[in-house]
Amino acid sequence: MIVPGQFNLLKVTEQLPMGLTAESDDGSSAFIPYQQRQFDIGESINVFVYYNQDYALEGTLLSPKITNGQFASLQVVSIVKPGAFLEWGIKPDLFLPKRNMHSQIAVNSPVVVRLIEDDKRSQLIADSKIEAYLTPFTDKSYPDREISLLVYAKTPLGYKALFSCDTAETSDQTRTFHYGMLYHNELPTKIRIGQSINGFIKNIREDGKVDLRLHRHNKAERNSLAESILEDLRAHGGISSLTDKSTPEQIYQRFKTSKGAYKKALGALYKDNKIIIQKDLIKLVAF
Repeated sequence: MIVPGQFNLLKVTEQLPMGLTAESDDGSSAFIPYQQRQFDIGESINVFVYYNQDYALEGTLLSPKITNGQFASLQVVSIVKPGAFLEWGIKPDLFLPKRNMHSQIAVNSPVVVRLIEDDKRSQLIADSKIEAYLTPFTDKSYPDREISLLVYAKTPLGYKALFSCDTAETSDQTRTFHYGMLYHNELPTKIRIGQSINGFIKNIREDGKVDLRLHRHNKAERNSLAESILEDLRAHGGISSLTDKSTPEQIYQRFKTSKGAYKKALGALYKDNKIIIQKDLIKLVAF
């Protein structure tokens, strides 16, 4: 059976002037316009199958940026009254209906969507209201383990990011996705909607909501950061203008850490009488 929105292994059954027809084991077929090369009758080919503008099955050898049931960041090509069109690596552009659209949509900007099949007609469409597809996360073994994040929304508190902890062997149909929050005051540098980054689970709440961060903050990491600060002071004559009042970007540029983590490291060094903190600089004690 051909599955629209996925790659399908099909067998070439007919050559036509504008392309060829290929079938699955159950006899269902898709038309494949010629692309780069021709194929022999009976040859098996792996093609991505979707619905064309006539709502008929069509295949392509190109790889789209998203497959059915998955999430991806796609650029908005245009916005029209019924919805928006997104660039997804194949033509025609992917349609995002207005009913599936949220307010954070702008031309030439990224939007994170899920590829789904329209339940009203034979058509693959996008859905940017992705939280309907996300589930609470309850695996308590995951704090401080590195995960891949996809940033999909900005809020007054920070950025929302989705993630999956399933293994590579998990099928697209059974993979589960969850979301968490990256807080503004804990971000070491600027991030943006549509960005794919690695992060860590900081805390899992009872309701399955997750607090995220971009760096580990365990004891070993804190000790390593504190030692890096001391080494930086020694290399600059025992004085640094990078204080707890410096911007997150300035701190991240030098130490690749968040402002919050940097302030905690300074506090620990001050408590251990290793540095002196002044208004515009910090000094190494007994340099």
